[in-house]
Amino acid sequence: MKQIFSRIKVFFSFLLTLGFICSLCCCNTKDFSSNTSISNYSSSNHSNSNILKPVEKSSTVDTYTITWVNYDNSILEIDYDVPYGTMPKYDGNTPVREDTSSISFTWIGWTPEVSQVVSDATYKAEFSTKARTFTVTWLNYDNSVLEIDNNVEYGTFPSYDGEIPTRLETEEYIYSWVGWTPYVVSVTSDATYVATFEQSVQKYSITWKYNEKIIKIDEFIEYGTSLDSIRPRDTISETDMGTITTLLGWDCDGDNEIDDLSQIIVNRNMTI
Repeated sequence: MKQIFSRIKVFFSFLLTLGFICSLCCCNTKDFSSNTSISNYSSSNHSNSNILKPVEKSSTVDTYTITWVNYDNSILEIDYDVPYGTMPKYDGNTPVREDTSSISFTWIGWTPEVSQVVSDATYKAEFSTKARTFTVTWLNYDNSVLEIDNNVEYGTFPSYDGEIPTRLETEEYIYSWVGWTPYVVSVTSDATYVATFEQSVQKYSITWKYNEKIIKIDEFIEYGTSLDSIRPRDTISETDMGTITTLLGWDCDGDNEIDDLSQIIVNRNMTI
């Protein structure tokens, strides 16, 4: 009987030991499978091929350098460590290119066209070109505006399309439009032209009368001429009466008084 109990005791001890070992194996297997799959293990060497070691996957993303340059290859901006697959972005001031005397430049983008980052890249500013335009102003002699032509292209010849400039005549002069000052040339900048007039002395007609009869007409007498230098002779032959009359003088202003012709100049059409 004692032998039976002894054997039963040994059997239960064996079962308890076996259960403990099984529980440890299950825990180790669970931890192993939750952290590392079997595919992440490899043989360390030929001498120990039965031992598997984990191989970690790389989480590093490749980065590149993006360079932005102006039309003349001067550097505008450099972006370092730009991740693969992202769209690069220029954050600097708007690129500019100085206009020449004949051409203006406008920034329109980059060449080549900006695309997702796959390697180091350089983008150059691209500009559109357009003939420069200017303003041509046409003035009269007194600086009053006759015409303004906007957006006249560089190198073209400006044209005045308005009415012929005029200038009021005076008692002394009449004016004829002859062109522009300065001389009109092809457009290279904003320009202003002023109407130029040629002046000439006014000419008048002087009619001399005696007893309501015309005895002499002087035409095209220039302004400023002394009446004394063109007056008729002092004697008049009246053929219808057969007499000769000696004149005492001339009344120029109708006040029935003799005027000193040496003090009077031609300044209008006159009847004396």
